[in-house]
Amino acid sequence: MLSVQRAQPLHPAFQLPEPLTLHIAQGQHLAIVGANGSGKTTLGRILAGHLPLRDGEIAYDCARTEVRYVAFDDAWGDALPAAHQLRWHHGEQVQVPTVAHFLGTEVVNSALLLLAFSEIRSLLTKPLHWLSSGELRKLVLVKKLARGARVVVLDEPYIGLDIKARQELTAFLTLMSKHTTFILLLADTANIPLFITHVATIVDKCVVSLVPYLRKQKSQPTPLKKLSSKQIDTGEEVVRLNNVSVSYFGHMVLPPVTWHINRGERWVLTGRNGAGKSTLLSLICADNPMAYALDVSVFGQRRGRGGNIWETKRRIGYVSPEMLRSFTSESLACDIVASGLQATGRIHRSLKREELLASTLWLDKLGGKHLAQRQFHTLSSGEKRLVLLARAFVNEPELLVLDEPFHGFDPVTRSLARQVISDYVSKERTLILVSHYMEEAHGLVDHEFHLTKKEF
Repeated sequence: MLSVQRAQPLHPAFQLPEPLTLHIAQGQHLAIVGANGSGKTTLGRILAGHLPLRDGEIAYDCARTEVRYVAFDDAWGDALPAAHQLRWHHGEQVQVPTVAHFLGTEVVNSALLLLAFSEIRSLLTKPLHWLSSGELRKLVLVKKLARGARVVVLDEPYIGLDIKARQELTAFLTLMSKHTTFILLLADTANIPLFITHVATIVDKCVVSLVPYLRKQKSQPTPLKKLSSKQIDTGEEVVRLNNVSVSYFGHMVLPPVTWHINRGERWVLTGRNGAGKSTLLSLICADNPMAYALDVSVFGQRRGRGGNIWETKRRIGYVSPEMLRSFTSESLACDIVASGLQATGRIHRSLKREELLASTLWLDKLGGKHLAQRQFHTLSSGEKRLVLLARAFVNEPELLVLDEPFHGFDPVTRSLARQVISDYVSKERTLILVSHYMEEAHGLVDHEFHLTKKEF
């Protein structure tokens, strides 16, 4: 049981239009749904006891130590702050904990681990920086849920998980729901699992409705229609990878790949968590130094044989889930977007007029113009992802590399983003889209490249 009586956070940045009163009875499970920026995360942090209160109170039928709050950012920050950078620098002598060390003996020996994700036990001896973001996501969820949790607030728990992992997570949560109260924060009602009993809709940090959840059997995801894996020779090659593979200390993170992409082609890159998708993209986007020892060419320029890496980066618009951890400063959203003009992490000066106009233009196209003068760290996770997607467009790149670009978007924002992407690539631009939700790729792509995960 959880009871909130007229709660009002102390910090002015999290003030509610009206105090929050909410009751969740024993055996009930709540989904809080709302658009990006509606205040789901604020309410979730209040319910988890993470925000000190100025007024009101929160009562649980368990100890505060049995209350958990799990957010997407934890997938990197709670494991290893620079993990996503260390993946590309395996030659450096850095002590990185293994999966088993990160989880701890108590969790590794827990029977719950066997009921969670089927592949975790095969990862126990591997360093954290060998794992994909989706695999790290699984670890954080298991670690936080396996230690006697009685009340758990999950902020967009399905983000970044492949189809099998989403099914395993739902089964795991359903089993735990018999003795644990769950509160899920979701931007899309389509992600509500069947064990949820009630749905609260939030608008402008106010709960406008709280109703029983009418359970409906989930429909199977629409399969992606058969796409061509052969290129149409347009005479201009954008990406060439010839028998490229990546291994670190005998551990193969990317099996041999040959992939040629021509100008104007639109590809979806598919594969399970840990199949090597992020590693493959790092070779294309000039982030991985291994590219200089491999047969990798981008825009006709072979890596390691001349050419300016920053000039290459300026011709690529890139967004990925990991980038959320790279922009944690107090910079304005428009500055973050404008940093894409130079393919850098940030701009250390005032924006020029034309840079500000370009930044605001792309925010406006994606429905985020109102975010331009907001500090990035004050935005919701969905709003941050919108800003980073605008950053990918701001330099009007020839090649768009969008790794799970719709993460955490509400249906309206997702539809608008899809339209912007579709309009942009219709002008002979090239697209590589990564998604675990095949319905997101419909109408945007004409080719599929699938990576098969190497089993250990």
